[in-house]
Amino acid sequence: MLHIYRSVLDDALCSVDILVTLFDDNVLPDKSSKLLIDNYYNQIINCIAAASINTIPGKYTGLANVHIVPGWNDIVEEKRHLAREAFLEWTYVGRPRYGPEFMIMKKTRASFKLALRYCKQHEEAIKADYCAASLSARLQ
Repeated sequence: MLHIYRSVLDDALCSVDILVTLFDDNVLPDKSSKLLIDNYYNQIINCIAAASINTIPGKYTGLANVHIVPGWNDIVEEKRHLAREAFLEWTYVGRPRYGPEFMIMKKTRASFKLALRYCKQHEEAIKADYCAASLSARLQ
């Protein structure tokens, strides 16, 4: 089993281009090189994950550990994305305790938490609205 995993992983990693320019000592790192490194890292992780899924049998656990929040896609998802981007930018500039990155990170995080709290507090109403919209769509 291990030799099959090794073979599949090796084949997958062969498709990842090594970024030789990033390892040049004469080039100073900048924002674009960070994005290139992140992309390179994600390609490697995706290869490892795909090889694991395709070769190592796993135990199916279903969706028992997943909590579905009604209204996530409509209300929360975009705010979470903005908060995550602001957090990564704040982290990239050194996690300052003041300044524009800090303020943007705080505001987007607060907006995300408020939207999530709203969805959790109005879970039944949101479910009822979705059911009504679904029924209305079927009747038309």
